[in-house]
Amino acid sequence: MNNNHILITGGSGAIGAALATSLVSKGAKVTVLDRVAPRADANVDFIKCDLAELPSIDEAVQTLADAGKKVTGVVHCAGISQYRYLAAEPREYWLRVLAVNLTGPIALTQSILPLLEDNSSLVFITSGTVYKGIPAHSAYVASKAGLIGFVRSLSAEIGDRGIRVNSVAPGLIVTPLEPELALMEPAQIQSRALKRPQTPEDTVGAIEFLLSPASQFITGQSLVVDGGSVRH
Repeated sequence: MNNNHILITGGSGAIGAALATSLVSKGAKVTVLDRVAPRADANVDFIKCDLAELPSIDEAVQTLADAGKKVTGVVHCAGISQYRYLAAEPREYWLRVLAVNLTGPIALTQSILPLLEDNSSLVFITSGTVYKGIPAHSAYVASKAGLIGFVRSLSAEIGDRGIRVNSVAPGLIVTPLEPELALMEPAQIQSRALKRPQTPEDTVGAIEFLLSPASQFITGQSLVVDGGSVRH
C-alpha cells in the first residue's frame, strides 16, 4: 500500500480510526475527513468536514485539490445512528441522519470523482440491519439501504475507469459514544454464528481487501461482516 492515498470519512470514529491505524502501518498515506480531529499520534492528515453540510464537503474537496492530491481509495465510515421510534423522533433529527449517512456520502463522491485515480476503490460502510430491520432505527436503516442501492448503480456508471464500488455491512459494534447499544448486544451475540462481541478491528480486514488489488474484479457488491447474524 506504499503508493496509496486513502481518504476516510469519519476517520476519528471506531471503525475509521482502526482502519486508519492499520493502513498507516502498511505504508499507506491516509487523510481523515471528520468533524473531530484524530488522535495526535495517528500519523494521518486531517481535514475538518461535516457531511451534513454541503459547503463543508466542497471546502474539504477543494483543500485536497489545491494540494494537488490524487486519491486511490475512499472509505465512507462517517455515520450517525438513532435510538428513537419514528413517532417520537423530531423531523430535524432523522433528516440529519439521512444527511450524514446518505446524501453527504453521495455529495462527497460526486465532488471527489475528478481526484480519483483510475482503478481506485470506493468502500461504503452500511449495516447488517438493512437485511433484517430493527425497531427505533428506521431512518438509520433507510439511509444504509440507500447506500447499497447507490453502490450498485454507481459501480455501473464508473466501471469504465476501472473504479470499483462496494460496501461492507458490519453488525452491532458497541462504542463509548453509543452506550445505549450495549442493551442490544446480548441479543445480537445470540443471533450470530460466531457468538462474541464484534470489534471495530473485525471490519478492517474486509475493507482492506476491497481496497486492494486482490478484489480487482469485484464491484457493486455488499459484504456482510457480522459474525453470521445475517446468513445469505
